[in-house]
Amino acid sequence: MNFGELKTAIGTWLAKDETALPEAIKGQIINMAVQGYCRRLDLRYNEYTADVSALATIGYADLPTGYSRPYQMYYLDSDGDKQDVDYLTREEFLIKYPNSTVTGDVKHYAVWAGKIWWGPTPSTSRTIKFDIYRVLADLVAPGDSNDFTLYAWSLLLFKSCCLASIFGIEDARMATWQSEYVRLENELCLEHSRANSAGRRPVSRDYGYTGRA
Repeated sequence: MNFGELKTAIGTWLAKDETALPEAIKGQIINMAVQGYCRRLDLRYNEYTADVSALATIGYADLPTGYSRPYQMYYLDSDGDKQDVDYLTREEFLIKYPNSTVTGDVKHYAVWAGKIWWGPTPSTSRTIKFDIYRVLADLVAPGDSNDFTLYAWSLLLFKSCCLASIFGIEDARMATWQSEYVRLENELCLEHSRANSAGRRPVSRDYGYTGRA
């Protein structure tokens, strides 16, 4: 389902025409719902890997567009080996790296004031991979879509119906909308959390089984 189709479905389910529930308001409600899920839940729909340029002698870089929170950061060294760049809080970072003129291979980073701060300051320019959760860009045109509208449109439908009810559309079914979107939220979180074990050979949980031959 795309943005325009979802707006139409909201109007149909609430039985409200353009005068009672304008297209612009329906669109804003959908985008509010998507943004809320991106900020609140760790879902594969808002996972993203950004290429961040760590430039020699420059102690910081811009955060990726839409950045919400980090997952992991790493780069490949000259031998092709993965080198992790570990997160530090701002306080920990300033204690460990008080002097930004000290350079070397990047080992840590902190996020502050819209910037990624490198520790130590890079001695060599590198492209660093930054796995993040991001806030998706707003849907604008009727044909726009994202993974939420494509694969979780029913969640957005009931969440949007509930938000419309909260913000002035009187509907006796508000409790129904709420219970349904909560159920779908839980299902989605469970589905995406299974990514932690997907693809692995099942191990018996029978009593006494140790996993060894």
